[in-house]
Amino acid sequence: MPIPNRPGAAAHRLLHSIQEAGRPLRMTEIRALNLTPRTVAQAVEEGLVEVAARGHYVPAGAIPPEMRDYAELALRYPKGVFRGPTAAWLHGLIDEEPEVIELATPRSVSRPDSDADIRTASGRQVYMPILSDARFQWGVQAMASGPSGFCPPLAVTEPARTVADLGFWRPESFGQPGQVPDAALVPALRRFLERGGLLDEVEEAARLLGVGEASRRAILDTAAAEAGAEPMLLPGR
Repeated sequence: MPIPNRPGAAAHRLLHSIQEAGRPLRMTEIRALNLTPRTVAQAVEEGLVEVAARGHYVPAGAIPPEMRDYAELALRYPKGVFRGPTAAWLHGLIDEEPEVIELATPRSVSRPDSDADIRTASGRQVYMPILSDARFQWGVQAMASGPSGFCPPLAVTEPARTVADLGFWRPESFGQPGQVPDAALVPALRRFLERGGLLDEVEEAARLLGVGEASRRAILDTAAAEAGAEPMLLPGR
């Protein structure tokens, strides 16, 4: 049905175009529709569309409020991977949402300066460690950030690798040395096991991260005991 020629019709035409696309539209695509930045601003002001990330627009309310920061980062850094405590929360392995969002990028991807204060539009701090490209070849899955195509998929470390990251591969950050188990390790491991996960899956993920056997066993023994797991579940016991 044609959009009637009335005040604000261009803003409604923008909304209709985004709805037809079924995904976020970028400003370059919007310009190609002969719609102007002024129209975009009007549509945002009228509550018809909202900014999903800088230069990306979706219908207002399309992205669940609790996922907006994550959807924004997925659009800003499409090759980034959510990991560590952030991935644990996204998987439901821990209950408390981390204050700082952790989004790793491979070395081959251009990114902000490591000392930059990176934040989402809402003000959340973002920590962006750099990992070798090889570590982006395994243990990563796609996760929906919402119920529709307007919600971009998130790249998230798989549950076993997420737990291994918490226990063994904490990049140096916030003045703390690497390879120090994160506080989220025990609750995340406990829930991982309750869901049917196996300790040998976590140990294998740690092995693929390059952690030596002695370190793997020592940390997993301690964490498993605190999580209420049987040490005999570990392979080779």
